[in-house]
Amino acid sequence: MSLNRIYFFLIACFLLSSPGVRSQQSGRFWYFGNGAGLDFGSNPPTALTNGVLNAFEGCATISDNSGNLQFYTNGNIVWTRNHTPMPSGSGLNGDGAATQTAIIVPAPGNINLYYIFTVDTNGGPRGLCYSEVDMSLNGGLGDVTVKNVTLLTPVTEKLTAVRHSNGVDAWVVVHGWNDSFFHSFEVTASGVSTTAVTSVTGSFHGGNFTNAHGYLKASPDAQKIACAIRGSNLAEVFDFDNTTGIISNPVSLPFTMQVYGVEFSPNNRFLYIGTTNNPGTITQYDLQAGSNAAIIASGQVIANYSGFIGALQSGADGKIYVCQFQSGNLAIINNPDLAGASSNFISNAVFLSGRIAQYGLPNFLQSFVIVANFNYGDTCSNSLTNFQLIFINPDSVRWDFDDIPSGANNTSTLANPTHVFTTPGSYDVSVTVYQGGLSDIATKTIQILPTPDPYLGTDISDCEGGSIVLNPGSFPGATLLWNDGSTGTTYLSDTTEQVFVEVSFSGCIGRDTLQANYFPIPTVALGTDINACEDNPVVLDAGNAGATYQWQDGATTQTYDVLTTGNYVVTVTANGCSDSDAILVTIDPKPVAYLGNDTTICKGFQLFLDATNPNSTYVWQDGSTNSAYFVSDPGIYTVIVFSGACIATDTVIIDQQDKPNVFLGEDTVFCAGQPLELNAYNYGANYLWQDGSTDSVFYPGFTGKYFCTAVNQCGVSADTILVTTILCNCNVYLPNAFTPNRDTHNEIFNYRYECTEFFAVLKVYNRIGQLVFESSDPDFGWDGTYEGKPANEGVYLYELKYKGYDDGKYADETKRGTFSLIR
Repeated sequence: MSLNRIYFFLIACFLLSSPGVRSQQSGRFWYFGNGAGLDFGSNPPTALTNGVLNAFEGCATISDNSGNLQFYTNGNIVWTRNHTPMPSGSGLNGDGAATQTAIIVPAPGNINLYYIFTVDTNGGPRGLCYSEVDMSLNGGLGDVTVKNVTLLTPVTEKLTAVRHSNGVDAWVVVHGWNDSFFHSFEVTASGVSTTAVTSVTGSFHGGNFTNAHGYLKASPDAQKIACAIRGSNLAEVFDFDNTTGIISNPVSLPFTMQVYGVEFSPNNRFLYIGTTNNPGTITQYDLQAGSNAAIIASGQVIANYSGFIGALQSGADGKIYVCQFQSGNLAIINNPDLAGASSNFISNAVFLSGRIAQYGLPNFLQSFVIVANFNYGDTCSNSLTNFQLIFINPDSVRWDFDDIPSGANNTSTLANPTHVFTTPGSYDVSVTVYQGGLSDIATKTIQILPTPDPYLGTDISDCEGGSIVLNPGSFPGATLLWNDGSTGTTYLSDTTEQVFVEVSFSGCIGRDTLQANYFPIPTVALGTDINACEDNPVVLDAGNAGATYQWQDGATTQTYDVLTTGNYVVTVTANGCSDSDAILVTIDPKPVAYLGNDTTICKGFQLFLDATNPNSTYVWQDGSTNSAYFVSDPGIYTVIVFSGACIATDTVIIDQQDKPNVFLGEDTVFCAGQPLELNAYNYGANYLWQDGSTDSVFYPGFTGKYFCTAVNQCGVSADTILVTTILCNCNVYLPNAFTPNRDTHNEIFNYRYECTEFFAVLKVYNRIGQLVFESSDPDFGWDGTYEGKPANEGVYLYELKYKGYDDGKYADETKRGTFSLIR
């Protein structure tokens, strides 16, 4: 070991009692609450809205040493960096409603493996479990490979993780339920220890389920552990031995309100404790004040917030972020290393871009110290050799690849660089890591071996049935592996495939690939010989879209329109492969089917329909098959003419008509002014009246003879009528009194009339306008009763509406007046 490395180890051990070195990049991305998130890649951090996590309390996120998001979880579902659930990432035994339902611990010595530790809610039966995530799966997005391995049950909702004193391993710490036991489980390169280091110390966590709530945190230097016991209004801080996992020496910090969130300052001096009451408070304790009593006495409220305060969590920028329950903002303790008001609490300091915080913030591995180291892979010439720094959050890095001919590429300041060595040989590669004024250097000698360089040539093409022998070159002592698993020095290619060869020599593999395409010979099928009709052109399709074509007349299209009888031949070429086909097409002329225009025939006559065409057959609407058809009845007549492959059809509508029959009626007498209609209508006829008018009806107004002649294509008819007009009058009489006293005289009130075509309605009303009688029968008058009883004597009103002829005119009248009922 170099003196520099020994010096670094001594300094690192000393730092176990000083402010520790923390990984900033693993905590770059936060996802929490209702889709809320932060990116600490900028200062101040940038609000994220791309997260899908929904957690009322507990959650966890993890990024790699370069600050690249790996995944996040609410204890039940694991989401990838693309914000989709991992294929097996559902059904973890955590619960987003538990205070610290999950924490993610990178597996020591395996950059692809992470452990997710989960706890159940309210001391539930699922207890403490762990699952494993392998980031090499799912295209580099990771997947859960081991799920819900139970370590201990029941436990509280308090869960944290602390780096081991060796700087590589970690401790996962929980508290039992209904007991006073802390349990520390060691995580090493061998996996998760199922045997816990148990410490019996501090208060009893049990009884009311709220005592399962509250945060458990470790100090950055891994020397202190603090927890909140919400239901007991109590917080406690302990000594933690990160070599043995033992927890001891409790200091009780009583409150008058429920406590929930806890966090240490980056310099390990101050402990901050938040309450969930409304209004909420944050109290600062000086852990370097001296005795336990002095520590308790040092407590001072540095924040009052008009709402509930949830989790407190250190950010990558050294500030403590405070969860304001169901708020669109987070609060900040800007200077957590300073005492009292100088710590500078600001509420609503970080806007979450429309997303909502609940009680929880992401749970992280709290503290660690680590020594510089690196891994590397691919030590073959002409290849990228990958280097991976094993050191979390260095201030800066410098690599030296011991490859002077590579010029400026001989060094790098990237954490995980790649390098192509100029020639095979031995190289002493070193990396120097700088952090906090310290540095550490790690050097490894690596051997770059010669890489075989096989060459198969350019891609090949041939028609199906062909073949070619491929030879990648001569490589004595090497092992060849072809794509079909064969290991010969050559390869016979006779099918479409991607051919590749791997030539292995001393662990280095050279590869080459070519594409072998064996194209099918086009299948050309124009079909059997065709008979077609001239009105339905035949389209021949040679298929094989994208190929080239050559028809008998030089045409080069895929399809060919056939208009005349003949032999048709096409050759199709695709990818250099050809095939041909021929077909005989016969085009038949189309027959003519024409039955004439729709027409009308007279009764007793026949119409001759002729559909004759040469070399044709016929089917009429009634199934007859003659070329002609005789029509004597009205109807729809249709013929179908078949001639070779052609069909023609026509339809005609035949109507039937008789000669006219005009009858104007018997001679008649009517009242002057009374409407009279003479109707000579016959279907399809033309008319001529005595006055020269040509309508089918005539309205006479005077006495005289009227006649009409009707003519259609089938004959003539005429008629004459004598019309006599007379003067008609209408006289109506009503009495002014009547005496319904049963003496048989003047017993009924009614009207008399002298009218032609008379119609009337009589209504009688009493003096208050009440209807007591109504009749439309001229022979039925009022007998002086109302509702079956004799009506009172007195004056009554009548209304008579009538219609009839008056002075030769049609009258529509209403008469009103009064009369007396006398008994």
